[in-house]
Amino acid sequence: MKQNQAFLPYMADLYTLFCVALSFIFLVTPFFIELSFTASIVWILFSCLINVTVSLINHNHSHVATFGYRWANTIFEIFLTLTRGASASFIVVIHNLNHHKYNGKTGDWFHPSFEGRGTGFSRLWRYLFNTFKAFKNGAKNPEFVWPAYLKKKKGFENSILIIFTLFFLYLSPVKYLFFIFLPCMFGNLFVVFTNLVNHKNCNPDNIYESCMNYLNPIENFLLFNGGYHVAHHINANIHWSELPEFYNKEVSAHIDQKYEKGSMLKTMLWDYLFNFQSNNKIRELV
Repeated sequence: MKQNQAFLPYMADLYTLFCVALSFIFLVTPFFIELSFTASIVWILFSCLINVTVSLINHNHSHVATFGYRWANTIFEIFLTLTRGASASFIVVIHNLNHHKYNGKTGDWFHPSFEGRGTGFSRLWRYLFNTFKAFKNGAKNPEFVWPAYLKKKKGFENSILIIFTLFFLYLSPVKYLFFIFLPCMFGNLFVVFTNLVNHKNCNPDNIYESCMNYLNPIENFLLFNGGYHVAHHINANIHWSELPEFYNKEVSAHIDQKYEKGSMLKTMLWDYLFNFQSNNKIRELV
């Protein structure tokens, strides 16, 4: 994780802090106020959407630390853990140490072939199931060496998360299910799913062809420039706010246009959620 001695090295991370704070507020506020049924539905939907940003922020933070001081990052990682509903440090294992190493090749715990065959909707859920199974089996594989500091951090973060979970379960199990568990689950699943649409039908043997790039400016503003995906894989130590400039100056000239698309959301909707036709031609990436 790249760190800088300025307290907040990148002013763009004011947006980062805003999103985490907003998501945390949306998770816990319903336990202390009463919402109508209609207001609850709207609240949960918005909370699910804003929680997506927290998982993206966790990803960004694992590469380039949000704060320049270790103590500040430790506190921030606790908030990320509570707001995501999962250890902030575990992403370093599944993403930094595995995904960036294999980048769509055999051994990648996010491998696109996990979607299998069938309708778009069935492939979506199969991919999520198989990916989480790969996380579990891969992290427990004796051949995979856990860095000692990550084991310690993961244990600490999970302990704080358990206390947080038990407290809100005590206040209201029903509210916990709908106002905390559901948004956290949605945020985590959505970001895992982005790995499929980012790497499917790509060529992992060529770094410039190893990812799809989604250049819709509104989506990239909302999702921390995650659409400039190949730029991130080429240099993971670039802050998310600098990815468009790096992509335009250093990467775009090497990209075949078939690896550049507009909206990631459109791809997700039409290829998976609204695609009820069977697709039995799955390209194996090795």
